[in-house]
Amino acid sequence: MTAAAIISLQEVTKSFGKAGLVSNYVAVDRLDLEIGKGQMVALLGKTGCGKSTIFNMVAGLTEPSSGRVVVNGRDPFHDFDSLRGKIAIVFQNDRLLPWRTAVQNVELGLEMLDIAPEQRRTTAMR
Repeated sequence: MTAAAIISLQEVTKSFGKAGLVSNYVAVDRLDLEIGKGQMVALLGKTGCGKSTIFNMVAGLTEPSSGRVVVNGRDPFHDFDSLRGKIAIVFQNDRLLPWRTAVQNVELGLEMLDIAPEQRRTTAMR
């Protein structure tokens, strides 16, 4: 990882299925990628080529099968809490929780950061 890299994937592979089986699906295969501060990057590709899998590993939602993912000097999967509130993902489809009101959905991120209910509501309404 270079000193300027904020996000680094080093020889990252992500497989789904049981290791050693013929039906094992490799979604990401030995990916090397470095993203520096202020860089804007777009991942383009066909359905099933591993774009969402890469985002999930960077966000710490899934662990690579091999290789290393580093975000701001930390392993996002094993140090998930240290990156809490510092990573955001915008999905291409709606991700609202239907049992919550619109304002409650806006408050959800602040809830995860343990912001007091009154401050959450004020911020969400703003």
